[in-house]
Amino acid sequence: MRGRVFQRIMEVGGFELDVLIADKRRFHPALHDAVEFYSCLANVLLDAVLRRHADGDERLVVITDRLPLQRHRKAAEKAFKSAIRNTLKGRSFSILHHASSAHALLQVVDYCTWAVQRKWHRGDSRAYDLISGTIRSIYEACGEEYRGGRDGCGA
Repeated sequence: MRGRVFQRIMEVGGFELDVLIADKRRFHPALHDAVEFYSCLANVLLDAVLRRHADGDERLVVITDRLPLQRHRKAAEKAFKSAIRNTLKGRSFSILHHASSAHALLQVVDYCTWAVQRKWHRGDSRAYDLISGTIRSIYEACGEEYRGGRDGCGA
């Protein structure tokens, strides 16, 4: 069944993925705080992604999954706002939080990140191989290897 879902995702297409891999256990203990953790990750990934869209004047809409704990949700939103303002100086934007179960694009992201997670943590690349053509860049925060980006969270 999962293979058919990935096949359908690829048939619909029309998207690119920028992936940030972060193993919280490998972060410096100072970054284990939710605000610091999300700020770091937001700055690394959003900076890279948003630079490609810096010249536009349309309102930017960022859609995130609803985080279960309100304090983490607020920390993530604060980090996202800061990263967007730093990169897109003056461009208008909105951040929306939806339950991934109710948003088709967030479900696609969930499937794709699952595929990446299976490859990186279990060595199973079957699903990853199906979506690899959509992956624009992979960043590994606080790690040894990454491609297409910079390691912005080192201690």
